[in-house]
Amino acid sequence: MARRIIDWGQELGLELLEEKRGGSSDAALSAEVGCPSVCGLGAVGDRFHTSKEWVSRRSLHDRARLAALVIHRFYQL
Repeated sequence: MARRIIDWGQELGLELLEEKRGGSSDAALSAEVGCPSVCGLGAVGDRFHTSKEWVSRRSLHDRARLAALVIHRFYQL
């Protein structure tokens, strides 16, 4: 699943990277035991949960397109 989503992102001109990360999402739990997990369909930004948090407006559009394509492609499987 993760490999497919990376490939589909490339079709949209998005560079999605494989990386190991912690975090508080459910994906962090499965990744912790070695299961490839997808976390990153949300907006790109930084300084999360602080008064200096910011989000790239462009990423909102890009991630919405990716989420729509993922739903569409998985429906076709």
